[in-house]
Amino acid sequence: MTMLMPGSLGMLSWARQGLAGDALVNKTAVTQKGRLELPVQLRVNSNVNINMPVRFFGPADVTGIDVQQVIRTEPVALSANFEPNLFPHVEFDRPDLPWMFSPTAPDAQHRWQPWITLIVLPKAAAQIQMPEDATHPLPRVDCPVAELPSLAEAWAWAHAQVAQGAGKLETKDLLRSGPRSLSRLIAARRLDPLTSYVACVVPTYEVGRKAGLGETPTDEELQALAPAWPEPSGAGQNAHVVLPAYYHWEFVTGEQGDFESLARKMTPQPVPDDVGEMTIDTSRPGWGMLPAHMSGDPTATLHIEGALLPVGNAVAVWPVNAQNDFRNRLRDVLNKPQALTDQGEIVPLIGPPVYGQWYPRVSTVPAEGQKPVWLRELNVQVKHRIAAGLGALVVRFEQEALMAAAWEQLAEWKRENQKRQRQQLAEEVQGAMRARLEVSTGAGLALRRSLFATERNATLLRIARPGTAAAKMFALRTRDSG
Repeated sequence: MTMLMPGSLGMLSWARQGLAGDALVNKTAVTQKGRLELPVQLRVNSNVNINMPVRFFGPADVTGIDVQQVIRTEPVALSANFEPNLFPHVEFDRPDLPWMFSPTAPDAQHRWQPWITLIVLPKAAAQIQMPEDATHPLPRVDCPVAELPSLAEAWAWAHAQVAQGAGKLETKDLLRSGPRSLSRLIAARRLDPLTSYVACVVPTYEVGRKAGLGETPTDEELQALAPAWPEPSGAGQNAHVVLPAYYHWEFVTGEQGDFESLARKMTPQPVPDDVGEMTIDTSRPGWGMLPAHMSGDPTATLHIEGALLPVGNAVAVWPVNAQNDFRNRLRDVLNKPQALTDQGEIVPLIGPPVYGQWYPRVSTVPAEGQKPVWLRELNVQVKHRIAAGLGALVVRFEQEALMAAAWEQLAEWKRENQKRQRQQLAEEVQGAMRARLEVSTGAGLALRRSLFATERNATLLRIARPGTAAAKMFALRTRDSG
């Protein structure tokens, strides 16, 4: 099992506790007639081994969910202005609830189909029928298959969440840590603005659908474990399905006004072909970097592109021979000051800066194929040196403001550390107080038992007067118990 860092939050693609979880991790559980089974051998004394598999409940055994398992919905029920660019979801108290009754094991890619999923339907397209009697305990949702998500991807829209406190716990212990763990189902649907929706937790298997509707699945259906509805892309427009709703709520979306909606309103405009690029003459760079035969050569013109270019624009490529020659000579110029220092030169030579040298703590540019590769590309590629030079210029002009921002970040980091230390101290104190309370509670129980026994004996003494049969029986009981 994995372990999180203190104070961190982790997401698990699936979770299962208890014996079933161990069987799934060890890959010893198998699917038999709509349920997971764990092969177990029993032996009584010296008799022959008896094969007695442990059968876990499956979706065909479930007729409802305790509403107290639902600890939060997003949005809350009857919300009137939910942002349409967000995904609705529901959270459960048990971190393994979405997989508790899954009848199959995780696949080779560690993807596990949950036995329930969350669907969101336009209220105009869904007909909800409330339960009529005890034989139909769950509400029914009649909806077009085209409005439902693909069940082949239901595994991707469910996860468990665990939070690590000050003390390090393994994942299996975090799942049992109460408020620190939960599970979440997310609806795979893009919402429309100003639309009424109904969200429902429904089964993902056909046998679970029939059980929720009060019907009995056949042995063939238990063996097949078909999905609760067909693939929406292959179903006809008139295909409908009736689903039991383990839990449901309604909400309305508000107006659209997020960044995505604003970006979609943008329309492309034609731009000139030379936008986003610049031409640089490298025929006379100085420092003796270029051979004499390159002087004035039109191939020494370099085209540098920016971050934004017109679609389909092709930037002219610098000839390979001229580019390699230029980069090697530039590297010699950048490394010259350090080379003279290594030779014992007293008077230092100041040359062009080596950008990024403080991160790997080197003062020279590596040769072709040597590490760090990024340092060589940053310093010998002309377009990268131009960008680095502009960045250094900005830092020099804004150094006071940047240093002030850095000190603010450091102060915030210190405050966060203090909060974390207080949290750790509070958890340690709480654990110590709990331990002391458990000890004192045990001592208090023993004391109360002693007082109760004393009070009972005193009552018997008052009732059993000397010389009576009751007094002789009390004396006999006291002597035997002593």
